[in-house]
Amino acid sequence: MLADQQFDRSVLGVNVLASQVQLLNPLFIVLLAPAMAWLWVKLAQHKMEPSTPAKFAIAMLLIGLGYVIFAWGLSLGDQPGRDFFWLIFIYLMLTLAELCLSPVGLSMVTKLSTTRIVGMLMGTWFLFSAMGNYVAGWISSLTGSSKAGAAGSIDVVATISVYQTIGLISMGIGVGLLLLTPTLRKAMHGVH
Repeated sequence: MLADQQFDRSVLGVNVLASQVQLLNPLFIVLLAPAMAWLWVKLAQHKMEPSTPAKFAIAMLLIGLGYVIFAWGLSLGDQPGRDFFWLIFIYLMLTLAELCLSPVGLSMVTKLSTTRIVGMLMGTWFLFSAMGNYVAGWISSLTGSSKAGAAGSIDVVATISVYQTIGLISMGIGVGLLLLTPTLRKAMHGVH
């Protein structure tokens, strides 16, 4: 709804449908995954690659920064027709965070699990991903209009507030994870 109601979706003279905005995440994954893999390898060669907990922290910081800046971008105008750049920006930040988190997390689950329960723990990883999607749906309900007869419309002020809150909480979690990284690395017993 946000892409449909609040953004000018014409890009280089082509009108992008709101449903087509969802293409941004897989497009960024295909374009950026090789670059991220190359980056981790290069950093590892120079003994500068962040540890797994640090990559999780980086992901949370990217999410937080993305949402805070996106909320600020939404606040720049008080009417529909906002610049499509802001949608591209938030999808880029969330995809970069996903590329720091998802492959690293899947690898961590398999490496830190005992052989007998790897399947169960991988299932648990995906269960929590599903729960995250459920919570995301609930959070998105907080951005709807509370006006009578306004079903299906966005309350931009509420949306900005929700995204700022998500951003600040995510950055707080990221900083907390960075502080806990040395302890978490020790608990991983040399698994990288």
